[in-house]
Amino acid sequence: MQQSESTLKSVNPIGPDLIHPKQECYSIAFSHPTPYFWLKRITSCHKNSISNLLNKDYRPLFWNKTMNELPTLGIGASLSFGIQPDPVALAQMNGGPDFIEYAGAVQADLYQSYISSLHALNIPVLYHPSCINLCGPWPNPYRWLQLVDEHVRKVKSPWLAQDVAVCFIKEPGYSIQLGYFIGPILTEDSLDQAVERVLEVRKHCGTYLLLEPPPASFRIGDMSIAKWLSLLAERTGCGLLLDAGHVYSHMLVEQNPNLLDSFPLDKVVEIHVAGGIIHTHKEKTYYLDAHDLPIQPEVWKVFNQLVGSCSNLKAVCYECEGAAAGSVLPVLEKIRQLVSFRAANDELRQKVRANNQSTPLPTPPPAPTIPKQDKRSPSKNNDYQSLLKLLFSSDAREDLRSNPSGFTQENGIDISLLSGLDLYGLKLDAQGRAQYLLSTLCRHYPLSSVLIGTFSPDSIETFLASEQIFGSTAIRNEAFGQHLERLLMFSSFSAAEQSFIGAFLSMERSIVQQNNQVRADIASGKSVPPLQSYNRHDLSTKKLTLAPFTTIIELPCATTALYAALEIETPQQCWRLISNGAISKDRIKAILRAAPNPSTFICRSIPQGMGLEKGGSGTTAPLIELIHRKLELRGKQLRKIKGSLSMRLQELPPKGQKQAETLLSIGALILS
Repeated sequence: MQQSESTLKSVNPIGPDLIHPKQECYSIAFSHPTPYFWLKRITSCHKNSISNLLNKDYRPLFWNKTMNELPTLGIGASLSFGIQPDPVALAQMNGGPDFIEYAGAVQADLYQSYISSLHALNIPVLYHPSCINLCGPWPNPYRWLQLVDEHVRKVKSPWLAQDVAVCFIKEPGYSIQLGYFIGPILTEDSLDQAVERVLEVRKHCGTYLLLEPPPASFRIGDMSIAKWLSLLAERTGCGLLLDAGHVYSHMLVEQNPNLLDSFPLDKVVEIHVAGGIIHTHKEKTYYLDAHDLPIQPEVWKVFNQLVGSCSNLKAVCYECEGAAAGSVLPVLEKIRQLVSFRAANDELRQKVRANNQSTPLPTPPPAPTIPKQDKRSPSKNNDYQSLLKLLFSSDAREDLRSNPSGFTQENGIDISLLSGLDLYGLKLDAQGRAQYLLSTLCRHYPLSSVLIGTFSPDSIETFLASEQIFGSTAIRNEAFGQHLERLLMFSSFSAAEQSFIGAFLSMERSIVQQNNQVRADIASGKSVPPLQSYNRHDLSTKKLTLAPFTTIIELPCATTALYAALEIETPQQCWRLISNGAISKDRIKAILRAAPNPSTFICRSIPQGMGLEKGGSGTTAPLIELIHRKLELRGKQLRKIKGSLSMRLQELPPKGQKQAETLLSIGALILS
């Protein structure tokens, strides 16, 4: 067996073309099979090319303006483009939003058609990303922030707002890669780091910045979120965005019903309200964000207080990503009624009463000057590293529970930092991340993850404690396949059972690799050949070749038969089936003991354009969408397919011609 390797450089989420030369180029190399890896599998991929780095220097201008000059926008809706409810359709309805707020990729061109349609209706848009580190020790690369700034300018967003949180650990990316935002540690050291992060953004993004506290189910640190955020806003010259549900979650965590009084409400420019879940455990209550669910009564109460107390309020936004379209307009009407009677800002109250959606688009004011900062000694990074361990490792949480002093000593942190930590609230947060991340990972390995994970769900979850979990999506998906391979190798399965499961794992790993390669080629600017059709002349003169991004592998049974036997309806449900113990071990053993019924599986990956990976509570990340043209042939057909390559169609026997024509029709073979 011969196997060659090629190296894929730079899997940076923003692409190798989008890294400023003065900044570190985050790159990683990994191997993938090349076209002729025979015996059990054929995989073909295009080789990746490395693009030249841009040499542009970006120097945004700064102005000395105050938030009083920000435009008053009225009542809006936070939605995601390409996901229901449709923002443009909603904006055209009677009683629709006065503005649209959205999260999304840093590349504004992806949303140009949506933005143009909204601007044609005189509907302003607000960019609310989830891709900037506003706290923690991990800096925001120069070019990444320039992309954010370009986005804000292109869409004419009057201001920029984001949760004060960690969104990425290594390469710049989106909070969805961590399952959700990682909120701030509430200490002086963490505050100093947050000031550094916010001023990075202020330096390179020339618009007004609003800071939003993320939701919480636990607290690490000795400061109140209200005090910590107030100091951050004061030291960085930023305004605030307060989400009523997020504020309520901190009220519960701090057990302080009067927490709202401690925020500098005169700095609040925007308010959010959204659906959520009230969770109770041992007489303690927690609030969890869930934008697709109704707004809870306790959150309405906080919302009413905010509306009546924020004297500089310019915008109120209903976050309704994933909600039923028919439910959005009644909620917007309720918000309008509350704001029109209770708003402390007279200009906002009058605008809502007028309910005029045809006013000219506001001109975003320039950003205020950046405050000067005293030089401070560097903060320790151990605190956030320890937080990562607690969020992603169940073993670390158990170590903390059973031996707090040992955990803090081992991780180089002061034991007082974790004093009073709500371990159940921490677990609640960690479980939410694990549910999303493992569901995403297992859907790429649906059959092998179920076959392996049903016997040891905890071993699947240990992947979250690995360093690869903080890498790019491509690296993480590939590393998860390696994790499954190790679990299989050291499992109690017999050699025959390992061979059965290993065949499906090899197939799924191959598809993940070719998907990664397609996306890498597109990100680097390389063209990816589409499906082709052929005329009679082509069919009679050209030779058969394996198509790019195609996997052919022989399996012990058909994938369709295995899906049916395991009762898997969709790959998205696999982790839920594993974690809930929904699949009988005896059922799997029966499958493994059955006599082989060989099948040849064929799959080609084809790009379909840019889409969105959707996470919880409206978080999204850009994703190059792929479709898979699949075919399963009875028996072992790999040798026959290999033998047809480099031959003309008419040179094959009748059965071979028919098979080749079928493979041409799905794009697994091409003529060249």
